[in-house]
Amino acid sequence: MLSLGFKEFQRRIFTNLFVALQLAVILVLIISASSILFYRTSFYSPLKDYIEGNGMYCQIRTETLGAMTEKDIKQQYPVIESIVSANAVDATSGFSNMIAYTDDTINMYEPNMESGKWLSECDLSDDTVFGVVSAKSNLSVGDVIKITSVRYDEDDYEFQNPIYEDLEIQIVGILNDNADVLCLDDYFSYDDDYRNMYGNVEDVGSLLIMSQSQLDSKQVGHSLSNRKQLIKYKSDASQQEIDEMNNLLRGLGPTVEMKEFYNNSQNYFYNQMLKIVPLLICTVLLIIVSTISISALTIKNNIKLYSIYYVCGSDRRQCLTLYFFNSALTALIGLAVTYIIMNISNISGILGQTVIQITNGGILMSAVAILLHIACSMIMPMVLMNNKSLRENITENNE
Repeated sequence: MLSLGFKEFQRRIFTNLFVALQLAVILVLIISASSILFYRTSFYSPLKDYIEGNGMYCQIRTETLGAMTEKDIKQQYPVIESIVSANAVDATSGFSNMIAYTDDTINMYEPNMESGKWLSECDLSDDTVFGVVSAKSNLSVGDVIKITSVRYDEDDYEFQNPIYEDLEIQIVGILNDNADVLCLDDYFSYDDDYRNMYGNVEDVGSLLIMSQSQLDSKQVGHSLSNRKQLIKYKSDASQQEIDEMNNLLRGLGPTVEMKEFYNNSQNYFYNQMLKIVPLLICTVLLIIVSTISISALTIKNNIKLYSIYYVCGSDRRQCLTLYFFNSALTALIGLAVTYIIMNISNISGILGQTVIQITNGGILMSAVAILLHIACSMIMPMVLMNNKSLRENITENNE
């Protein structure tokens, strides 16, 4: 039966290759659409708890607030539960930008890495201070660099005697050239949505990212930067406390209440869905219509041959198995062509300028498309082989 299946496939080789190429194009479209969809949701998911709760999207001006850390702000304003922000580091180095995240923010989102690992994979309780840098830094994983921190004794209230200390940083990761990083963008608009909490490393110079907890252990100062923040209020905060905190934050810089920020984010997301979902629906319809049409034409032209197989001893189930084998083999070739196209695009650098990549979601949707293709290809053979006996079909074709 297997050898006969291969012979049947070879006999219709040109039709099968056409169907395989068509399926490959469809799979590339599915992977592209799913990549865009999952790319958008990958930015929303880390901030979901903030955006869907009570809080404020803001850009606190440090000149109005002073040098304060997230810990200082939470102590001074108990209604605040947590803050997503990038703290400026009180140190000098050869980097254009140095920022530090809390451990929660580090674990919340992992940017695309060119090499090495993100800080969440490091033991931040280690005595060694770890850092992740942008590709523009021209550093490699494993390099050790030095930054010079500036601090003052607790008794130096007038900040007259600065203490300079060198601190070694071990580089554990290199960011991708076009990686999006939390709280890197500093342009504020009242129409902003969740995307604007991220900034692209291409838009800044060399960048060094570290952990606030590790800097604290080395007595390296850091404070809230002028970049944007998401502030989350405690779930049990009263409306009066929320209103008072909102009014206070409005005096510290531009703000957007979280409900409005949520609406902006949802509007953008739904607009993207309206663009992508019709493409996926049309793709599914294309699979169904083209597969059924081609299979109907194929089975009609070959019904006499299957009738001969029936007379020679094959039952309907075996005839359908031959057609299933043909459809499955065609689908595998289409999958192989898709894999080749995606890899060539990746190696040539075409995909590097896009968000298209093979994701788990893309693989799942492609698998569904292949199963749908095989299922649709079996509809007409099952209908035609069951409406008339194969013995009647061969008699009809001989008259």
